[in-house]
Amino acid sequence: MPALEFACSQTGLIKPQEWVSTSLEAIDVARLDPVELEVAVELTHPHAGGLALWLQAPGGSYYRLHTSDGRDLDQPLPANYTLDISNEEVDGAWQLWVYDAYSPESGRLERWSAKF
Repeated sequence: MPALEFACSQTGLIKPQEWVSTSLEAIDVARLDPVELEVAVELTHPHAGGLALWLQAPGGSYYRLHTSDGRDLDQPLPANYTLDISNEEVDGAWQLWVYDAYSPESGRLERWSAKF
């Protein structure tokens, strides 16, 4: 069965010390009985490695994509993540959360997608 991909082009300004969130609606994904989820994130930020990224599933579970302790501020952020979602409710709203705890500069969440 072919994979389903959903993209969220809702952008958001990433400001210091503030959470930014965007969501996408995954519909009719459960019929695939997915065990993995591929998440791709596109953002611009002068210190992207210092950001925290979390994905919230429709059932309320959170998946840590990236967290920083401030030591890798100048490193690029990984753009692709693979998650085990074998025990997850998959139909519904998936939400990406981004937080900048360290940088005094702002950035922008450009786009993200989920491929089941």
